[in-house]
Amino acid sequence: VGNEAEKFRGILRFSELDDGMLYAVMKPDHHVLPLLAVHFQKRFSQKRWAIYDKGRREAAIYENGHLFMGMVEQEDQQIRYSGSEEDFRRLWKNYYRHMGIEERRNPRERRNFLPKKYWGLLTEMEDPYNRSDLPLKGEEKR
Repeated sequence: VGNEAEKFRGILRFSELDDGMLYAVMKPDHHVLPLLAVHFQKRFSQKRWAIYDKGRREAAIYENGHLFMGMVEQEDQQIRYSGSEEDFRRLWKNYYRHMGIEERRNPRERRNFLPKKYWGLLTEMEDPYNRSDLPLKGEEKR
């Protein structure tokens, strides 16, 4: 459990919603939300944020110096990101797509560092070229 909590401290991605709140989604194997909530309460003490555990339908919400945890009855299917967040998400996907060196692409090594089960949570993996083992920049392999 501690190892998984540590992994999520590193890979959890917060996105800014249209109301200014930071929001992150995760789907861990273990119940690590309480450990992460305490960590981010200290780290982001001046911000409003929420972490949603998709597998357990549980959320931690931090607002006005108070941490609340509870079950989520119905998941909001329509996430509304702020305008600047949409721009950053687009830039990050584009950067990730173009920063690699095609000759050094190693999908097996990438999966060793971050298993595929976590890819659905990452902004850069929303781009089909980043998710698959296709060549970078959309080029065909020779």
